[in-house]
Amino acid sequence: MAWWSDLWLNESFATYMATWAVHKIFPEWLADAQFVYDEGNRAFQLDALHSSHPIELPVVEVREVDGIFDAISYSKGAMVLRMTAKFIGEVGFQSGLVDYLSRYAYAAATSLQLWEALSGPSAPNLKEVLHTWTKVQGCPYLQATHNAAAGTLALTQRRFLMVEGVTPVEEATLWKIPMYYAYENADGVVDTRPIVLTERTMTIPLEGAFWVKVNCDQIAFCRVLYTETTLHRLLVPLTAKMINGTDRYSLLADYGAFARGGYCDTVQTMELLSHYHSEEDYTVWCAVAQFEKSLRSILASSSGEVRAALDSFCDRLYTPAIQRLGLQTRHGDSHRTQQVRLLIFSRLLACNNAEAVAAARDLYEKRTTSAIPTDMLGHVYAVHINTNGMVAMDEVKGLIAKTAYAEERTQYLGALAAVAEPSTDVPEVMEYLLSDAVSSQGMLTVMHGLAESAGVQRFFAEQLIDKWPRLAQKAPPLLLARMLKLLEYGCDETLVEPLRRFFDGLPAEMQSRTRRTFQQGVEGLLCNAAWAARDGAHIGRYLLSERAH
Repeated sequence: MAWWSDLWLNESFATYMATWAVHKIFPEWLADAQFVYDEGNRAFQLDALHSSHPIELPVVEVREVDGIFDAISYSKGAMVLRMTAKFIGEVGFQSGLVDYLSRYAYAAATSLQLWEALSGPSAPNLKEVLHTWTKVQGCPYLQATHNAAAGTLALTQRRFLMVEGVTPVEEATLWKIPMYYAYENADGVVDTRPIVLTERTMTIPLEGAFWVKVNCDQIAFCRVLYTETTLHRLLVPLTAKMINGTDRYSLLADYGAFARGGYCDTVQTMELLSHYHSEEDYTVWCAVAQFEKSLRSILASSSGEVRAALDSFCDRLYTPAIQRLGLQTRHGDSHRTQQVRLLIFSRLLACNNAEAVAAARDLYEKRTTSAIPTDMLGHVYAVHINTNGMVAMDEVKGLIAKTAYAEERTQYLGALAAVAEPSTDVPEVMEYLLSDAVSSQGMLTVMHGLAESAGVQRFFAEQLIDKWPRLAQKAPPLLLARMLKLLEYGCDETLVEPLRRFFDGLPAEMQSRTRRTFQQGVEGLLCNAAWAARDGAHIGRYLLSERAH
């Protein structure tokens, strides 16, 4: 890279090519589909905020660099590379990279030089298409209207922001969006076609189509919002799994984001979940779990009756899957199947499913005669801590000190976030993190669990403020910035002013190194608070109604 503004050329390539290589060697692992969740999800969440930044960001002072080692430089850049590779084709992408690497071997390079190298015969105008994706902050969403009677598909692009108040400047951005759309034609055959959306609104002829899926395989870095009729038609191939796992994932992920941002009714997204009961794909279940966890966060201050109704709703959502899979690993299970089982098990524990809780306790009781599977250690000990409090927490601390294996240590650290009494246990956990027993990297593992736990977030934020001077002595600026970013999981708007006063009181150099991530954390919190204020009561009524039936 020629300067820090081209940092993404290093980090995004490392992120994307690592997955690309695995996908080529082990296609059965579906690494590309998981990449869309892991990296695309991180990039979408950050790029929907005012406090995001362009991939190519001018860097004036070196101390500003810590703030751009984030989901934009790594994940969004990687998603743009994936979009490029998918659209121009693997052969064109590889030959362009050979040219790029040969031409600039042992030298610095820029984004423009990459686009020029990739602009071969199959994509002569590539740099014009991709210029906006790296130079401009944010991402678009598409409003899709399928008029079956007229035989047309209308696509309108707009800036996607998670918070209200899109400015005229933000709305004025126009992306060139390369993607594919799929539809079922009059003969019942599914056809896929490419398109580059270059205008604010484009209308595409679509004769005899029954349904249409826009942005197939999540190639373009954008979300898609369908009209009610267009979405209703799409439910047929969704339920029948006529569209692939990545498309089933992206549909739910998009509507989860639209619910949070106020673009659609949250209950509409909750009803969409009913079409995923027979789902088997791990990436899709990741989207389900993410949306469910976000509901827990915004309903954390609701009545006990509403929270119990949410548990019942989630129990009905996850139970069919665990009944198919069973709680025990079976001979011949693929790695993806094992991932699904573990994820579903963890979510059933979160909604207090009696069978799952009993299974976790049974694994703990039999641990001396039958070792707990390593990937279940965190969940089993989380139940133990949540049930038995400080005594169990001290037991886990002993296991952390004793184990020689990093994977086991990470599992035990994650379990510490399952506090039984947040008001007393969160300060105890944060104090433990400051001891020599936990590395600075290990601290972040526990903090992430605390920050993400509904009902615990306020105590975590207060402890972050209280213990900041000591945290700043132990952890480097990059990790401190990530701690501040964890505020995004909160939902209590009353925390915003104390947090801002705290940040304003930090030394100037610390502010410079962490300002961007602090702003992102607070903005995420405000998004959740706005969501809860807008839809919380409506969601509660819906859950109580569903439970009554």
